[in-house]
Amino acid sequence: MTDSHQQQSIKELKRELQRLEDSLMEREEALRRKRQQSQALNTQLADERAATGAQEEARSAASTDYRNAARVKQVLEGGQNRSGQISYSSREDCVGQLMESDESRKGVESDIGELSSYIKELREKKMDAQKRLTVVRLMSMLDDLQDLLKKKVFGPNGGEEARAQELLKSIQELSRERERTLNLLSKKEREMGALIDLKQRRIEELRNESSRNACVYADSNKLEARSVAERIQAERRQLLQEIEHLEEANSRMADVLVDTKYTTQSAIKDRDEALSGDAAMGASRNPEKESKQLRERIQKANAERLVFERKTEEVQNSIDEHTAKYNARMSKLRREILFYQDESSRFEKENQNLKMLCDTLAASIDS
Repeated sequence: MTDSHQQQSIKELKRELQRLEDSLMEREEALRRKRQQSQALNTQLADERAATGAQEEARSAASTDYRNAARVKQVLEGGQNRSGQISYSSREDCVGQLMESDESRKGVESDIGELSSYIKELREKKMDAQKRLTVVRLMSMLDDLQDLLKKKVFGPNGGEEARAQELLKSIQELSRERERTLNLLSKKEREMGALIDLKQRRIEELRNESSRNACVYADSNKLEARSVAERIQAERRQLLQEIEHLEEANSRMADVLVDTKYTTQSAIKDRDEALSGDAAMGASRNPEKESKQLRERIQKANAERLVFERKTEEVQNSIDEHTAKYNARMSKLRREILFYQDESSRFEKENQNLKMLCDTLAASIDS
């Protein structure tokens, strides 16, 4: 019962360790997934922040362009208003203004001609591809800037502002969601740390309990082996005593048989001497009586001889029976000793494997 109970406790400890390992692996996998999700959220938030920064820069540039275009528009409108309010006081003033306008027009035309000639000269010259590409890019940039100014002057659009506000709101919402996720992950991490500490304490308790069980089992095995050895020694001494008693009985029976033999031989010798004496002295006084006595003595000696032979056979059978029982008992005890030795070796190996498993699990948890 003790061996089966200890085996059952060891099996339960192994199952508990396996459950602990599975639970730790699941927790580590969940923590790894949470960390991956957190990294993905951090990456997404960084991308959103970068996109928001680019949008803010574009928005600030567009706002600057819009303000410049508004100022240009105001200047143009002010110029138109001032030109509409000019009154020509006299014909001379009108003619002078026309002449000034004509001169300015001629000056502009001359400037345009000079610019055209300069452009023609630039076209005629052999420029490298890099300068041409630079000029083309500058012209396209000027065209884009002119189109943008026209759009800002003639029809300001608030869609980009609204979109920027929406993006800002979404970024703020993502930031709040990230903060909540980080708080949740911190809470989960604290819970996992507490759970890992609890599992480590449980593993330490299981390890101590396993060590105690191993010590108790080793002590019980030693006590049981000692008791078996003492019992074997006691039975051996008892069998030796029985064998000694049987040997003493055999020796006594042999002495009795020898005495009987000597008695019979002496009786026969006495009879021969008596017969020879009677023959010497003459005829016996009562030969029939003496013959009868001799026959009775011979029958008695034969009966005693048969009794002693039967007793000798009984003693021999008893010795053989006790010897067979002793051999069977010794074989049984030898098998029991071998069985207990095998069980002790097996439990020692299981305890070593369990200790190695506990050490490995503790090392994996520490790492």
